Amino acid sequence: IKQADTKISGVCKNPTNELALSGEVNGSNVTWSYDTEYEGSKITLVFKGTLEAGSSMKGKIETAGTTGDFTAKKQ
Repeated sequence: IKQADTKISGVCKNPTNELALSGEVNGSNVTWSYDTEYEGSKITLVFKGTLEAGSSMKGKIETAGTTGDFTAKKQ
């Protein structure tokens, strides 16, 4: 993921392809999303996280009325 000012962009890689993502940073809050397909239907995954000390982040994933938690660490 690359940052230019408050905007971020990059790719999300999975076993079959790479999906373009875009979002923004506002202080320690980060939001990004990307479109993919699930069982033949297009869905958008929206990630909303908070940067933490060091190089980690945690937050929520939202899609089609469902939410989950995520954690991430810079490699």
